[in-house]
Amino acid sequence: MVFLIFSFIILVFNVYANNSGEELSAIPHLRMGVGARALGLGSAFVGLSDDATVTYWNPAGLGKISIYKIHISSMYTKMAYDRVYSFLSIYEKLEENYGGVGLSWHNFIVDNIEERGESGELKSLFNYSVNTFTVSYGNSILDNFKGGVNLKYYYIKVGVDYASGIGFDIGSLYKPFGPLFQIGLVIQDVNFGVYWNSGRKDIIYPVVKCGFSYNIIYEKFILAADIEKPFNTRFKTHFGAEYWLNEYFGIRGGLSELNLTAGISFRITNYQIDYSYFLDNDNLGDIHRFSILAYF
Repeated sequence: MVFLIFSFIILVFNVYANNSGEELSAIPHLRMGVGARALGLGSAFVGLSDDATVTYWNPAGLGKISIYKIHISSMYTKMAYDRVYSFLSIYEKLEENYGGVGLSWHNFIVDNIEERGESGELKSLFNYSVNTFTVSYGNSILDNFKGGVNLKYYYIKVGVDYASGIGFDIGSLYKPFGPLFQIGLVIQDVNFGVYWNSGRKDIIYPVVKCGFSYNIIYEKFILAADIEKPFNTRFKTHFGAEYWLNEYFGIRGGLSELNLTAGISFRITNYQIDYSYFLDNDNLGDIHRFSILAYF
């Protein structure tokens, strides 16, 4: 299975090679990540993938064994420059070891964008909105190996113009040395482009991510690291660590590229509230994120 995924990645690289370089992707916000817990870990989550945000990070996480049947995650972020970023995911563990199936909604909005004339006069205000709807499935293939897929529908609206397209992700999780060390591999947003009502086609460049997680103290102290390669730009790195002081309170920190991240969690019975802080070095404003996880 790992060989097949690597072969598929090479094939996809060849398909997009003629258009790669430092070009912009049609939906760049898809690379921002979801879930305050994962983002507090510096976005090093592909090799961990153990909560309801797996429908974004790595669908192979849907094949993990869980005592809960329903998993829910939600996140809402208000950012500088009238940007709003939201995520909602729900997945269900199926009976008879059939894995898990999930649904998620990914939304990014920029309000009050100004359209100005040649002399600088304000002509109108319009909004930019992107919605990504995802159906996910994951299951155990072997005792120590899990696989998963996402099917995605993209919808972009800019003023009166709109575009849509279809894509998919494929991911895996592998435990080569027992239960404490895990490797994750995922390719996200393999697609056929998005097509505008004007007839123009834009490319969403895929990204390959590989990561690991290591439970230094099982379910208490975790180290994680990811490396990612978008097809249109350079490699990126992510590192994080998480420590649970007790069953109710956890802390974490990380490094996403050169941006420091930190976060805390409060867990009560079947609910978990996460907060993360992103120290921005690109002059777009520091980001505070809150998310909720629930298990039933």
